[in-house]
Amino acid sequence: SFVLAMWAYHEGMVTDPGRIPDGWRGEPDGLPAFAQETGGLCFQPQERKKTSGGYRYCNKENIFKPDRAHYCHALSRNVLRMDHYCPWFGNCVGYFNHKYFFLFLFYSVISSGVAQYHFIQALSHGGLSSMQTIMIYQGVGLSALINVFLTPFCGFHCWLISKNMTTLEFCEQWSKATSWTSRYDQGLLRNIQSVFGNRWYLWPLPVAAPTVGGVFFEANGVISLADADSARTDASSSSEQRKQERSCCRYCGKGSSSGCSGSSSGRMCASFAGCTCVFNELFQDACLWGSRMLGWS
Repeated sequence: SFVLAMWAYHEGMVTDPGRIPDGWRGEPDGLPAFAQETGGLCFQPQERKKTSGGYRYCNKENIFKPDRAHYCHALSRNVLRMDHYCPWFGNCVGYFNHKYFFLFLFYSVISSGVAQYHFIQALSHGGLSSMQTIMIYQGVGLSALINVFLTPFCGFHCWLISKNMTTLEFCEQWSKATSWTSRYDQGLLRNIQSVFGNRWYLWPLPVAAPTVGGVFFEANGVISLADADSARTDASSSSEQRKQERSCCRYCGKGSSSGCSGSSSGRMCASFAGCTCVFNELFQDACLWGSRMLGWS
């Protein structure tokens, strides 16, 4: 666990948390460059200015801000889906390195717990010199101190990930004393996938974090269009196609006629009745990974 923690720590430091693409540049009273091609049809962010309701714009970078992007003063630029700035990383925690930050936190808690257990076990056996006893007591105190602070912090971030919420979004809701819900909540599985990636067997390892995206998010059943290619596709689709998509399960893409219980609400498959959509993909991924390990074509 210590090796995994250090691995995740290194990846979190060297990985760019995500920056706004150049296509988002434009004049404050206009539209981003990519949106001008379609007359603004592809530019429909969910988050707006609190005072005027206009598009969020960063005067420091002269760029429009996608949903969930915020300006980091330590990095002097905007970060995609910014969570917070971590001084221990010397980096901001954003869309592309959020997985590494959480794994570092998780494995640090495990490592300090294992170390504390072995320290206490060594003290209980006895037969140690005075200097060894003092050193082990210091180890017990240090590991206990780390556990006291990191364990609740790790639990807090587990809860944030399960809600598809960032620390900044949590603090904003805390200041408003509103309910602890996120407009970007897509269900537990998809919330985890948004941070750890789609390949579940790589979730415990500090590899294969998301490498694309980070500028558009599905909010309350509506995709906040912030990607030029996705926007053009949506702008050209008919209203009938949109109705059909909304009537399908967001996980398996099937309708109620195909036996998916999640299609009626337009959400992910309902609890037990629709779990086959989730486990079917997990089973297929496991079979594909196994065949590659065994050298099968």
